[in-house]
Amino acid sequence: EKNDFRATIKSMARNYNDELNFQEAHGDAYLAYAERDVPWEVQELLDGTTDESVAAIIQRFVGGSGGCGTVAAAAADASVASRNVRFAILLLALKRFLEKSGGRWLPLDGKIPDMTASTEPYIALQEVYKSRADEDRAAMRSAVDAILVEQRARVGVGVVVPDITDEEVTAFCRNIQNLRKVGTRSYSEEWKAHAPSADGGGDDAAMPTPQEEEIRGDLMMATMDPYEVPEHTPLLWQVALRAADVFCDQNGRYPGTPLDADDKALEADAKEVQGLIAPICASMGLSDADLVKSTLLNGSMAHAVEITRYGNAELHNIASVLGGVASQEAVKIITGQYVPLDNTYVYNGIAGTAGVYKL
Repeated sequence: EKNDFRATIKSMARNYNDELNFQEAHGDAYLAYAERDVPWEVQELLDGTTDESVAAIIQRFVGGSGGCGTVAAAAADASVASRNVRFAILLLALKRFLEKSGGRWLPLDGKIPDMTASTEPYIALQEVYKSRADEDRAAMRSAVDAILVEQRARVGVGVVVPDITDEEVTAFCRNIQNLRKVGTRSYSEEWKAHAPSADGGGDDAAMPTPQEEEIRGDLMMATMDPYEVPEHTPLLWQVALRAADVFCDQNGRYPGTPLDADDKALEADAKEVQGLIAPICASMGLSDADLVKSTLLNGSMAHAVEITRYGNAELHNIASVLGGVASQEAVKIITGQYVPLDNTYVYNGIAGTAGVYKL
């Protein structure tokens, strides 16, 4: 049927080789059969959104009195609180919109791609899409207003539920395909989970939490897509750096320091770092990964030796790269545009490659 459809498009052209619009239609024919399912990242957000969860967010963020030390801090906290509440209300409105539309059709953003066409049909098509987008946006506006009335009645007069402007509804609808929730655990939580003693591997070892299970699964998937030189895969260096951190925690100094240490001292440090790598791999669920077994756990100690050799040095060129990445991510968060990295960025300056891992 799909081939017949493509053949029909081709047969309608007077001279297919000279008519770009028919060539484009033939090449994009598969779009007529593409599923229009809600992206899983958006569905995950909707699954956790209910009337009760929105009310809880309102109570959490704007229901109590602030305890900030300065006016500026209070204003910043109020801005973040208002943004969280407005986003939760928009998500609930989207959920109701989908329930009315059969659960699959997100609000139309009204944009159509560039294509080869004469002016009049292209403008007419634009108007059709814009009209439908306006209808969907009006439906979302109506859902938002209903939720605001309900939530204000639920939380009472003592809690101020922020208004949501038409511009916010429009921006939400235009970017609805790219909604993401980026939530990271603290460095302390990561440290406890991935410390060498976090997973003894025996019968008495603590069962990983569902969050940790998901993280381990993501890390295992990352090992299946190594760098072209496997030893330079950034995740391997993350493990080695973690071993250096544990070494410092246990010895009060980083491996390879002081910088005038003799060869025997460097060798002893490298062996200790290597001894930490295996349990760290176990705590991250990576012991059985082929990439890890063929590099970190193959007995060569290459990563441990390099981590010891560098002696916790901070090179200006590497600092410059990381500073640029960090500032870019800060701008994303401050402006609320684009999705920030989730959540740990590891840069390998030796090979000029990088990786992003959920830790």
